Amino acid sequence: MREGERPLHRTFQALALTVWISRHWSAEELLTAYAQRAPFGRGLIGLEAAARSYFGVEPERLALHEAALLAGLPQSPSRYSPLVHPEAALRRRDFVLSRLQSAGLISEAQREDARKQPLPVRAQ
Repeated sequence: MREGERPLHRTFQALALTVWISRHWSAEELLTAYAQRAPFGRGLIGLEAAARSYFGVEPERLALHEAALLAGLPQSPSRYSPLVHPEAALRRRDFVLSRLQSAGLISEAQREDARKQPLPVRAQ
């Protein structure tokens, strides 16, 4: 077996778990579980910890530009860290905003307004 490959039985275990989850959890339950366990860098696990640490607010009080930044972090928390790589964080945030607009979830005006916002990240 080459490096990075996983045994066939692990693949079947992952498939079985995926099927089980899809039958027993709603989409909302799945997203909630993910948001509670996703890595956001700096040892932060979960959306609530990230919102409080980066912006000093509860997740429900995040502005659009803040929420978009956090939505993009779990893909690669170190690469998109707003504290270490602010330019990459802004590019990722803008990508998330574009995807939201493409999906019809926000307007072009909302996207443009959010893109103009600086990174108001707290270093806690």
